[in-house]
Amino acid sequence: MDHVSPRVLLMSIRDGLLEAIERSGETRYRIAKDAKIEWKVLDEFINRGRDVQLSTVEQLADYFGMRLTKPTRHQAK
Repeated sequence: MDHVSPRVLLMSIRDGLLEAIERSGETRYRIAKDAKIEWKVLDEFINRGRDVQLSTVEQLADYFGMRLTKPTRHQAK
């Protein structure tokens, strides 16, 4: 099994979530409310690149119908 660094995994997850947020057409307030996370946490994740807890990532992934998986070597590059 190929080793993928935690940094690469985090960036892949972050990029996927940011893309889903942008594509949704929903306001950040609506996303935060519907995903049951604090608006400030979502805002700081988007605008300031702040890290968020895994539980927040899972809530956002669930909201967007995404599944958290380990990227393949090709996806990680």
